[in-house]
Amino acid sequence: MAEAREKIAPEIATSREAGYDLIAGTCNLLAAPLGTPPQALEVIARAVSRVMEKPAVVERLLQQGIQPISQSNPAQARAYVASEVARWSAVVKKLGIAL
Repeated sequence: MAEAREKIAPEIATSREAGYDLIAGTCNLLAAPLGTPPQALEVIARAVSRVMEKPAVVERLLQQGIQPISQSNPAQARAYVASEVARWSAVVKKLGIAL
């Protein structure tokens, strides 16, 4: 249900192309406990970025239908999670879903 067709299956239409106004997806990210020192988060983020840039890792993820993001940092991850919480909170509340 992405905005663009998936590279692994370009023959499959997006939900919008199929007539549904729906965009949703998944995200895998690495999280650390609250209170982790910012310096430690940066060290981890740099290490993960180096791994995510390795051609073998990128190829393996793409084979699994995962679009890797190698240039991210803790602030971007927090902003993404906050935007998704804001985006889906009304839906969760409307449907009465207990988390």
